[in-house]
Amino acid sequence: MNLSRRLLIFVSPHKTWLSPCIAASVLAFISFPGWQKFFTNLTLPVQVQMTADDVKNVKAYWDNPALHPNAYKIIPIKSAKTPTNQASSTNWHIKVEALAEKASDAKGSEVWIVDIRTPENQINWSKALMGVQKWELIDNQYGPQGKIAAARAGQPQSLEVLVKGSNLTITLLRSPWSGKVRVTANSQARETNLYAPNSAIEKLYFEPKKNQKSELYEIKVTKTPWHRLKFVPDAANSDQVKIDSIQIGNLKIQPEANGEFILPFYFWNQFSCALAATAISFLGLTILFISIVNIQRRNSQFISWQWFDNHQPPRAIIKLKIANKQALIVPYKALKYFLISLIVLVSGLCLIEGYLDYIEKSKIIRLGSTQKYQVASMSLLATSVTQARTQSRRQLPQLSSSVWQQEDDRINRNNKEKILTSGTVRNPAQGEWIWRSKGFPVSKVATKPKRILVMGDSFVWGDGYSNMNDIWWRQLQRELTRRGYEQVEVIAAGLCGASTHQELEQARNLVRVYKPNLIIWGYVTNDPDEGVIEPFNYKFVNQDPIIKLITTLRDKGVFPRLNTLLFEARSRKVPGTMDEKRFGYEYSQWKLKLLEGKNFELYKKTVKELGHFQVSSGIPRFVMTLPTYPDRAYFTTLYSKIIPLFKAEKIAIYNILENFLKFYSGFNSDPVYTWRINPANGHPGTTATHFYGEQAADILEADYPQVLGERTPPSKPPTIHINDWVPYNLNLVASSTGIYTFKYPESEEYMLRLPIGKPFVQLNLEVPVAIKEIRLSGTGLKAASLDLTAVDSQRKFDDGTIYSFEEKQGTSLVWNLEGQSSAKSANTIRLSASFQNNDRQLTLTLIPGAGRQP
Repeated sequence: MNLSRRLLIFVSPHKTWLSPCIAASVLAFISFPGWQKFFTNLTLPVQVQMTADDVKNVKAYWDNPALHPNAYKIIPIKSAKTPTNQASSTNWHIKVEALAEKASDAKGSEVWIVDIRTPENQINWSKALMGVQKWELIDNQYGPQGKIAAARAGQPQSLEVLVKGSNLTITLLRSPWSGKVRVTANSQARETNLYAPNSAIEKLYFEPKKNQKSELYEIKVTKTPWHRLKFVPDAANSDQVKIDSIQIGNLKIQPEANGEFILPFYFWNQFSCALAATAISFLGLTILFISIVNIQRRNSQFISWQWFDNHQPPRAIIKLKIANKQALIVPYKALKYFLISLIVLVSGLCLIEGYLDYIEKSKIIRLGSTQKYQVASMSLLATSVTQARTQSRRQLPQLSSSVWQQEDDRINRNNKEKILTSGTVRNPAQGEWIWRSKGFPVSKVATKPKRILVMGDSFVWGDGYSNMNDIWWRQLQRELTRRGYEQVEVIAAGLCGASTHQELEQARNLVRVYKPNLIIWGYVTNDPDEGVIEPFNYKFVNQDPIIKLITTLRDKGVFPRLNTLLFEARSRKVPGTMDEKRFGYEYSQWKLKLLEGKNFELYKKTVKELGHFQVSSGIPRFVMTLPTYPDRAYFTTLYSKIIPLFKAEKIAIYNILENFLKFYSGFNSDPVYTWRINPANGHPGTTATHFYGEQAADILEADYPQVLGERTPPSKPPTIHINDWVPYNLNLVASSTGIYTFKYPESEEYMLRLPIGKPFVQLNLEVPVAIKEIRLSGTGLKAASLDLTAVDSQRKFDDGTIYSFEEKQGTSLVWNLEGQSSAKSANTIRLSASFQNNDRQLTLTLIPGAGRQP
């Protein structure tokens, strides 16, 4: 009886503590998963002391990579450039050992040394230590001092020598009589077998080791039960990265034997933290609820509330009264104005986003069966053919967005696979930078009586160009052909990021192999980079919280174009807020810093070497500036210190800035943005590259007519020839003139999409030609659509306007282009196709029309 009575008393509603405890426990129980997630997702600031070499990124895993492969933070590594003066002062201690060992098929064990050199110096045989068994010095015009060294005694022989310079190249002879050799250069040892069935050259390259220094990186990692960190470089050789230590607060942690870092457990026990937070929540809620119940029992009107108040119109959505105080929760007028403002703001943002979307697609002209032009603009639906053509060329610029950034990435991934250059910027004396591809082969023997070599960087390599014929040196070739100089071949060599010093090192090798009649050096404002001053690494921009927010919204599709513009604006501002000594200089500021102090002194030496190279090679050459946008003050500042350097070394330099400004004034209706090769890439577009080509042609005609040869006006229209295509693996085959076969890609990974908005195959014509009819056939073909871009007959370059023709269905399709202005000077052909079975083999036939190259 006593027990049941106690139970009734316990559950009695008059007990003021029961209901608050139940409510508090329920809320605390519900909050536990939230607390656990909160403590699990907390991040720790970690300082990482790291030494890295030849690595772009290091992944810091905060959870087991085997189970959670995406649980990592990327650490962008600061580039470690070796200053030019440091590289050039390396003393190479070289030892060449003829091992007197031969392969089973070899006729002997001879070792022949053809040359040992750096870009700055060459071996002097008289200073070489040749050991007990003397090496034979044999007369040969290709060797240093007209001799090459041979070890033919059949016994081990060694040769030691000291050569000073930057990158070391040792040239050896391979032959049926050659054996094994060991070469050691400053503790870098290599052993190779020189046997070959036929005589050939073997080159061994050595780079000076950089003075590595430890750098401090700051990252934030997520707490997980794994309570450890593992660092993985993006290079195959993990020895290229050494993590010295990490630090959390004042706690410094050393690596374990396996290279992982064990973190203190108290940092990571999120379950205990969540349990403690839940208990504290329960106690706090219980005290709060019991206090409220007790106060309410004493005064039933202590707390009261109601929806809206009695005023008309209401003053608030909720009116709350506590004791003698009342509060208006969410004032009615404020809410009304807030909602109206929110609607106006969202509507405005939608209009801006829609406008940017229109701008992206505004340069597409539709050609239907009625052969009428249509422009994607609500206000221009009724325009005539002439008006549509004119306005399409004067549309506002295409603006960058995340979609265009992805497109630019696809273009450059294709270029990296398509362009068959060899060598690196890091070691410019190695490999060949000559621009060549399957569609544009370059032979070592000139195909025409005269050959011009253009040296450069990304402006030559073609960063962002989906059509290699739009690069400025190809525009030069077109311009010379247009003017009747049919006997000149223009080739080019360049890599992204190459400086004048690196271009010079590469040119020393190229002139011997390709024997140009003239060299043109395209001067870009970052060419004086001697590796002394670091530019800002824009990967660090992603650490900015505002950038993170903008990127998140953009990647989730919330106003992607507008957020891309905000991202670019913020990215330009962030470098100025960061430590320049640690993160480098903002790009425009960096280019100014290149013209100061130690870097500029080194560049003076580079220009002097270029002058000596000009004299020693005897090949005429000139330098031409390549301004990218019409800013007289900025480019004058950058050119004013450079031009006197070249003139002092008697190197012809042509500053085309004033001509560029005059040329640009004729296109003042085209904003600066249109001068990009695409909205997400700041390299010069076709407007500028065509101008560069014209200027170079003018200089050649005026000052180097002997290189151009005889001028002969073209007697017949150019032949249809496709010399470039995207995607790179299309494997286009010309069966005869104007007839091509290819397999339409199964994967869309490398296919371009913009600005027409669907995957397509792009075929680029060597020179613009008139096309009367295009035929496409294939047994598996279901339907296809055609888009063209053309060279404007007045502007003489492809301004990017797209002429779209109606989609056709069937296995054999024909587009009749006769009478269409776009087909009089077609530059690119874009095809989008669908198939009814797995047979994707297609045949493309281009029927030429009447016309000449514009």
